[in-house]
Amino acid sequence: MAKKAYISIEGNQAKILLKKNRNVQKAETYTIPLEILQDFIKKEKIKEAIIAQFIPNLINFQFSIPFSGDTKKKRKVLNGIVMAEIRKRYPSVENFSFLYTVYEKGGRVFLRCYFAEEESLDFLNKLILQGINVKAFYPIFLPLIEFFKAKGDFSESQLICLSSDNLRMLFVLKEGELIIQRTFDAEQKALTEEDIVNINMTISYSIQNFRIKPEKVIFIGIENQEIAGLTIPFEFIDFPEKLKDYSICLCLSEFESKLKGREMFLPEYKRYLQNKKHLSYVTIFLSLFAIFFVFYNFRLIGEIFSYRETFNSYRKEIYTKERDFFLFQDNLKNFEKTLKPYIELQNKLLSLNDIRAPFEPVQEISRIKGVEINSIDIENGKLQKIKISGKIAGMSFTEKQMSFMELKNIASIKSLKITNEKWDFTKGEFTIEGEYDSQRFLQK
Repeated sequence: MAKKAYISIEGNQAKILLKKNRNVQKAETYTIPLEILQDFIKKEKIKEAIIAQFIPNLINFQFSIPFSGDTKKKRKVLNGIVMAEIRKRYPSVENFSFLYTVYEKGGRVFLRCYFAEEESLDFLNKLILQGINVKAFYPIFLPLIEFFKAKGDFSESQLICLSSDNLRMLFVLKEGELIIQRTFDAEQKALTEEDIVNINMTISYSIQNFRIKPEKVIFIGIENQEIAGLTIPFEFIDFPEKLKDYSICLCLSEFESKLKGREMFLPEYKRYLQNKKHLSYVTIFLSLFAIFFVFYNFRLIGEIFSYRETFNSYRKEIYTKERDFFLFQDNLKNFEKTLKPYIELQNKLLSLNDIRAPFEPVQEISRIKGVEINSIDIENGKLQKIKISGKIAGMSFTEKQMSFMELKNIASIKSLKITNEKWDFTKGEFTIEGEYDSQRFLQK
């Protein structure tokens, strides 16, 4: 099964070259009736077809354009100019296909345009409608021009006679431009006098109508033979024995890359191929994205399994911590039930002030000369309240007053803050009330 077929449509037959590798000598060749070509393509499971055909009603003309430079960047502009020129010259033509070549000579830029009406491409359209993937379609003279360019034997003007059994195809070329093309049926495969007459008539027509005289006639597909009667020199081009009848197919194969971009399709099919190309790019992108996504998912799955192992380790650790936590909680409940009340009682006892502490200032006061303590009242709390009543004896009022002042001073020194006092110096009786603050004593 070949992926690609190179097909030359010559009259009512199709010549086919199937290459399974780069070795042309091992290629398969077929010559079949034109009406079974689509069945042959489907039977051989050919994926792509590159076709060349002699288009009888091909029209060509030349016209100048107002700019030069890199015309490849101006392709869309040139397409519009060519379409407008065709419609101006041939207003009755509705749907057509065209191609053109840009030339620059002597400071002049011009186009050689070739176009054919839709009716001339009926067979091509039938193949396309039958689902045949026609990758490229060219007028048959284009691969011949590429052949002579590669051969390096391109005269200023020449006439090519391509023979296919009893069919003759004539092309007058001038520096790579097609000037005239015509075809006629011959009596036999070898050249006859009738062939010479037709060739000479074509030469005369070229001189009279285009002022172009071919320098020589080049025969392709005809065995070398003696020729008499030609008005200009001639030569024969030899192809390998196996491929001598498949010269156009061979040219399509050898110069496929150079012919690319000069396909002669109808505008609708061109748009279809462009959309198909864009769609193929999108498909490739989506396929690559899908492959990346699959590999990314595999990576995620690996990470998930890794995280799963880590998670299981954490879960075991959490289970151990949870068990320790519940054990601690049980111990805490037992502590609250048994030890907490005792600790709270101890804290409460410790928080109460020592009731014996306030007796210290009383004791110091009782040591003052002439002081007699009659009663002591103590109210225990955060600040212990003390009420002391007594009597001061003395020989004079001054001595009594001095003893009372000493009493208050000692009480203050011993952390007793006097809040109320009663002093009767005539009788020597006193009552003092105050708050005992042990912290105050410590600060001092």
